[in-house]
This record gives sequence, structure tokens and C-alpha cells, in this order.
Amino acid sequence: MSPIPISDTLLIDAQYFPCLDYFALILRYEKLVIEKYENFQKQTPRNRCYIRGANKIERLSIPVLRPSGQKILTSKIQISSTEKWKREHWRAIQTAYANAPFFEFYAPFIEAELFHPHKNLFNFNIQILELLFKLLDISKSIHFSENYEITPAIHVVDFRNKVGFSKKAIQTHLPYIQVFGDEFIPNLSILDLLFCQGNQAKTYLLNLANQN
Repeated sequence: MSPIPISDTLLIDAQYFPCLDYFALILRYEKLVIEKYENFQKQTPRNRCYIRGANKIERLSIPVLRPSGQKILTSKIQISSTEKWKREHWRAIQTAYANAPFFEFYAPFIEAELFHPHKNLFNFNIQILELLFKLLDISKSIHFSENYEITPAIHVVDFRNKVGFSKKAIQTHLPYIQVFGDEFIPNLSILDLLFCQGNQAKTYLLNLANQN
């Protein structure tokens, strides 16, 4: 395996159970900076992720509280207090991955974080990221932007608004065995890789990160 190319600093947005490209990018760069001062954008990975269900790709969306017609920082967005969406998300995850080989091992950690009484979307996403780093054995410190810069410094690689399942995959994803279907679906939520590949998930992401 060739060494991971280091270009110094990755600037990226905070996302809900991010896609595989997101983690490959994190492994590729030396320093990780999460954008904290952007305005919230609807219909993005900030509050949605994609998993593979029995008959279709399923979108899981977190309902958020946002003043109508007003700009507000993503870091200030509050999550709807209802428990309904959490139950729906967890039920969808169980249905999709209960038969995955590593579901029983990782499910308790994912369930506990999902049902933790988070109020702030940004903080929720960061705590999810920290949990996933632990489960994937990724040693990476998380830093935050100090202000919003339209054009970041030259040593910063800007991937804000460029990574997500609905976007074209950044890398070529080699197939791994998924729970449903004969056709491999690349770049789903990290949950798909974690439940299907377990302790081999990090190796998969490192190989993805090492692509030229």
C-alpha cells in the first residue's frame, strides 16, 4: 500500500453518518477542520444520510427547527425534540442491516448515540463523527473554523458542499458484499460499510484514500 498523500488541511462540513468518500478524504489529509460558520443549507448531508434497504436506497432525514426565511448558522440549528424520527431511523437501520455480519457488534453504540438527547444538529454530527472514529480506530483530532472564508488559505483543501451520496463519488469504490441486492451501491453512509465489513472497514477506507 502506498503512503497516503498529505496536502496539509481538509476543510469540510459536518454531516450525519457521512458517506465513504467523506472518511477517505479525512484519512488523506493531515489536519481536519470542520466548517462551523456556514449558513445552514436544506436538503444536504448535514441532516440526512443514505442507507441500502431491502427494495431501495433509503434517505434518513433529521427534522430541524429553522426560522422561516431567515439565514442561520449550521452550528445554531436545533433538532426537532420529537422522538418519532429517531425511532423511524433506528427501525430503518435495523431492517436494512440486522442480517449484516457485524450488526450485533456495532448496533449498541450506534443506537445509544442516536437516542442520546441531543438538541443541536452540529454538536450531534460531531459526536457521531467522534464515535465513528473510535469504532473505525481512526486517530484524528477535530478542529473547527474560526470564521467563514469564501476562499480559504492556499494550504487548505476545500471540500465544503462537495461530498455526499447524492453527488458523484470522488473515488472508484471497489465492491464489498452488501446485505441486499446483486448490484453494488457505492458511497452510501458509513453505516453500510461498518455493519457489512466490520474491522475491515478501516482498511477499505485507507485503500480508497490512497487512490491517485
